[in-house]
Amino acid sequence: MLTGNDFDTEKILTEWHSNLAYWYEKLMNADNRLLDKTYLERLYLLNTPAEYRIRGERKVATIKGLAEYGMLRLECSDGIEYTCSLKEVEFVNNW
Repeated sequence: MLTGNDFDTEKILTEWHSNLAYWYEKLMNADNRLLDKTYLERLYLLNTPAEYRIRGERKVATIKGLAEYGMLRLECSDGIEYTCSLKEVEFVNNW
């Protein structure tokens, strides 16, 4: 209703299920290289300086990639690197 377009829900669900099954198989087969590569390709602000709250402090940093267990690797403008879990880092949107 919001878009004013009609969607084929059966087709959408079939495609969604196929994608889910594909990535589930990769996960179960421990195909981590493809999972990591695909994740990084879609990671917002990868290699782009932005403002974050890292462990409670506002800092300008650049996401450099992932560390063990999916933790985020960030490098601050002063050269200090941080490895953060989900609750240790927050993107600061200045818009």
